[in-house]
Amino acid sequence: MRLVEEEARRLGIDRIALNVFGRNEVARNLYRSLGYEENAVSMGKRL
Repeated sequence: MRLVEEEARRLGIDRIALNVFGRNEVARNLYRSLGYEENAVSMGKRL
């Protein structure tokens, strides 16, 4: 992830967005530890 961020900065990109499943706590915790913030929540209901 850090290499991707460095390359993005080098290319002049100022934002990275990720999609992660809400129940994937391992990934969500990883991204949080790298400074990513949750900015949307999608909800659904199985009928």
